[in-house]
Amino acid sequence: MKTLHDILTDLADRYRWHRAELLLEVERVWPEAVGPQIARVTRPIGWLDGVLTIAVPSPVWTQELRYLEEELLSAVNRQITGGEVLRIRTVVRPGAPAHPGVARQEAAARLAALSKRLHEPPPDEPH
Repeated sequence: MKTLHDILTDLADRYRWHRAELLLEVERVWPEAVGPQIARVTRPIGWLDGVLTIAVPSPVWTQELRYLEEELLSAVNRQITGGEVLRIRTVVRPGAPAHPGVARQEAAARLAALSKRLHEPPPDEPH
């Protein structure tokens, strides 16, 4: 008779939930692992058998990530616990959306600046 653990493990393997969980974990650490410049223009979009697929806006970014692959692999693998990224594959998607975390941080900064300006007293007008 199978244990509950065995049944759940079989279900996870069958539906490959662990892939989705690992991709979510990589998405969460991506901006910190790769830095703001790379995170702004790239986005993890897939995971299969140790290969992480990243959307990039142009072939130039494919070359850049290929050049930095070992460093990026090391940085990402230090921050995830659910698996190991063995290789990075890129897919060129012009206009690829930035990582949601970066977009949210930038939007929050713009909102904070706007809020500050709205709450500042108006400058003295010349008489």
